[in-house]
Amino acid sequence: MFRFTSCSPLARPLVRPSLPSLHVAGRQPCPKLTSPLRLAPVRRVSSSAPRRDRRYVRFGASGPGRGFTPATVFDVRTWSWGERIVVGVLLGGIAYYVGHLEKTPVTGRWRFMDVSPKLEAALAEANRQQLRAAFHDKILPPHHPVVRHVRRVVARILEANRLGTLDDDARPHRALVPDDAWMPEDDAAHGLGTGVGAGHARQKEWTLVVVNDDKIVNAAVSFGTIMVFTGILPVMQDEQGLAAVLGHEIGHEVLRHSEEKVSSAKVLLALVTLLDLLGFGGILSTLTITYFLDLPNSRIQEYEADMIGLRLAARACYDPDAAPKVFRRLQQVEEKMGGPKLDFFSTHPGTDKRIKVMQDLIPEAYAIRASNPECAHTADAFAAFRDSMGSMLVDRGLPRDGWRFA
Repeated sequence: MFRFTSCSPLARPLVRPSLPSLHVAGRQPCPKLTSPLRLAPVRRVSSSAPRRDRRYVRFGASGPGRGFTPATVFDVRTWSWGERIVVGVLLGGIAYYVGHLEKTPVTGRWRFMDVSPKLEAALAEANRQQLRAAFHDKILPPHHPVVRHVRRVVARILEANRLGTLDDDARPHRALVPDDAWMPEDDAAHGLGTGVGAGHARQKEWTLVVVNDDKIVNAAVSFGTIMVFTGILPVMQDEQGLAAVLGHEIGHEVLRHSEEKVSSAKVLLALVTLLDLLGFGGILSTLTITYFLDLPNSRIQEYEADMIGLRLAARACYDPDAAPKVFRRLQQVEEKMGGPKLDFFSTHPGTDKRIKVMQDLIPEAYAIRASNPECAHTADAFAAFRDSMGSMLVDRGLPRDGWRFA
């Protein structure tokens, strides 16, 4: 049984600390308490104590009184040096991009172009050297019958559209060609000129390279160099088909699509770098830029080249109806080679769509051919050329089946 003594903490009377201790006769004063049960001093509450006003801080605030508000976002004084540098670079890039925008002829599409004439000349020379180094043992000599025939078609398209001459042309003079003179005056009046350097004359030289390789079914033009592989000649079948393909490829060069691709590559590289800095880089950003920017733009260029190619060939007195027939034959070759079926994954639009667009443009192309008075004697000139070349065989291992001069 427990007994509380007078000095027990539980038996000690509760007294206010300010009152003197009471001594009871016969009792010993209690020693100083050291138990945890000792009462804490009472804090005085004063009605005059200072009060602090309540303050609400918005989410994202990084300092006293600083919240995420439009006033702070657009206040440059609140930005760090890193933020200022990033914003400055972005604004400078946007200004440079907008300052180098131009419209393409025919379609009026806006594009970014920052290739200077000096850089263009350097790229053209580097491209020629690279092609000759890659196919030096397969390039046919200028006197070969196939080269002479391809050269004749190219020269006719260039001369009829005032696009310049081949660099090894036998004629002593070089034509001065205005940048917007590749179409006649009536087309230029409708806003179909290139709009690049209009009114300034320049010398335009073209280089023709015919490669003896029947496994490559292709023809291409880049930076003024026209390359034709002999593997495409059987698919062309005749001079009309060859003119349709060459008109398309020359149309790429007329619209400066090679220079546009160089300029676009800079933009794509900048976008990839920006996404990497923002933490969205990697394979996902690369695929997004490729399939939603690069490839769609390439398909648009093909449509533009189809349109211009029809006009170039028609003005040179070739049959516009040969173009859809040629592309139908190319589609058959592509299907045999297992080519891509979906436009989304291809640099070229679907052949069916391209043929439909060409067929819609054929009436206009026939009108262009009819406007050229030289086309009245075209049939006779083609017949004379066929008679003179009919007895010549394509030798030296070149493909014979399916190819004929017409």
